[in-house]
Amino acid sequence: MKSFIYLFSLGLLFASCNTLDDPSENVNVNDVIRLSAFYQNSTSSAYTISADGNSQIEISAVLGEQMKPNQAIEFSTTHGLLALPGQPISEGKQTLTVNAAYREAIVVLYSGNAVQEKVVVSAKVGNFSNVMNVGFTTAYPELVNVGPDFVSAATGDTASINLTASRNSGVVSEGVTYHISTAAPDSIPLNVPEFGILNGQTSQFKITNPLGKTGVANVRIAIPIAADDSIVRTIQLIYQ
Repeated sequence: MKSFIYLFSLGLLFASCNTLDDPSENVNVNDVIRLSAFYQNSTSSAYTISADGNSQIEISAVLGEQMKPNQAIEFSTTHGLLALPGQPISEGKQTLTVNAAYREAIVVLYSGNAVQEKVVVSAKVGNFSNVMNVGFTTAYPELVNVGPDFVSAATGDTASINLTASRNSGVVSEGVTYHISTAAPDSIPLNVPEFGILNGQTSQFKITNPLGKTGVANVRIAIPIAADDSIVRTIQLIYQ
């Protein structure tokens, strides 16, 4: 009888050691599934990529030793798109299930073009899930066109100024703000907005001459190309 009780108890012990189906058990989720990230063509350790709709970071999920290998792992992200390594962003999804190659599965997270301080990436196996955070930082313009750079107008005319911004790789983040001011000579008081916003890599603002004065005026536009740097374009207006 004692032998039977011993074997029965031992069987329960092995069952409890090899079953990790209930996340309410006292189990460290990192021992079940662990997430990490690494960049392509980068040695940076910070989990941030540019919000240019093209930047990417590889996310790795590794199953713990207590888990069966070759299981399906479901990845999901709150922003951006997930794809298999080598797949283009056009094939990306917000939820992607990948079969682990023994104990590891890898996906690529592509950024969107909106700045996101916190992008939550999760990986789930069975009833267990783990998460990690990635940030999408501002992708500033690298090339800027402003036009026209010279305006000859009647005093009652409204001048429209157009901006187009682009990058060598990817797109400019939505919502990049540029600043507008009048510049010397300032003999004509103009109505200009204090700032404009780049959406879809383009923007437009209008200038009016409310007092109807004739003469020359300049408008200065400062477009950020980094967090601490801007390029400046000047528009000259001649009112007759």
